[in-house]
Amino acid sequence: MFKDVKNKIRNKNHTITFLSNLERNTEIYLSLLNPNHLLWKDYPQDCSLYISELKELGLTQNRPLLLAVLGRFSDKNEVMKALKLIISWSIRNLITGVIGTGTLEKEFSNQAKLINDGDTKDTKGLSRSIQHLIPTDEQFQKVFEIATVTKAYIARYYLRKLEQSYRTTKELTPLTNPEKVSLEHILPENPTNLIEDWSEFDENTHKTYFRRLGNLTLLDTKMNNDVKSGSFSPKKETYHQSEIIITKKLSELDKWNPTKIERRQKEFAEKAVKIWGIDII
Repeated sequence: MFKDVKNKIRNKNHTITFLSNLERNTEIYLSLLNPNHLLWKDYPQDCSLYISELKELGLTQNRPLLLAVLGRFSDKNEVMKALKLIISWSIRNLITGVIGTGTLEKEFSNQAKLINDGDTKDTKGLSRSIQHLIPTDEQFQKVFEIATVTKAYIARYYLRKLEQSYRTTKELTPLTNPEKVSLEHILPENPTNLIEDWSEFDENTHKTYFRRLGNLTLLDTKMNNDVKSGSFSPKKETYHQSEIIITKKLSELDKWNPTKIERRQKEFAEKAVKIWGIDII
C-alpha cells in the first residue's frame, strides 16, 4: 500500500487532497460502525436501520462498497436503496452459500472500484453489474425452505424480520436484546425425553430438524425459561400468551412434527423473498 501511495502522491497538492479525502472517508467509515452517527441525520431514517442490521449480523465484506456508495452517490435516496440491496444480497448469500466469502468480498471491492471510477453512477447500475452473482428469487426461496441456522443471533434476526412481515403496522416489533426476547427451539435442542415427549421424532429426525428455521421462534426470555425442554402440549399454552405473532400461531396446532416444521418454513420462505427482495423500487 505504501508503494502505491508513494507512486500517486507526488507533490504538495496531491498530499493535501489525499489527506482531505482520507479525513472525509474516516468519518464515513465511522458511520458504518454506528447507526447513531451524526452523518445519518441527513439521510432517510431507513439508512440508520440498515446500518444497524449490518452491524447486528456482523457483516463486514461489504464495507469497501458501502464507502464507495456513500462517497460517490450524491442522491441520499440512492444511498438508501443501495443499502437495502446490499443487505438483501448478503442475506441471500448467507442462506444459499453460492458465493464464497472471499469471492463476495472481492466482488464487493470490484463494485466499489467501478463506483469510484465513475463507471457505476446509481443503484440500478450497481444492481446490473452484480446481478449475475446474486441468487434469484427461485433459488433463494428453494434453499430457504430447508435452511438450518446454527448461530443464534442470525436466527433471531431472521425471525424478527419475518415477524415484522406479519404485522400491518410498525407499532410493535420484537426487541433485539436477547436478555428480553430469546431464541426458542420448539422441538428442543436437548429434549428431556425425546421418545415419550416427541414421539414423531427419532434421533436422526431430531438432528435433522431441531435447527431448521421452521422449528425456531422468538419468545420472552422468562417464558422461555419456564417451558425449557418439555413436550409440545405445555409449550402451546405458553405460546398462546405470547404477543409475537409467529409464536402465538403455534398454539393453534394440535401437534409438532417434521411436516409442521416444513410447512411453517415454506411459509417463511415465501415471505423471505419479499423481505430481502432485489427489485429496485
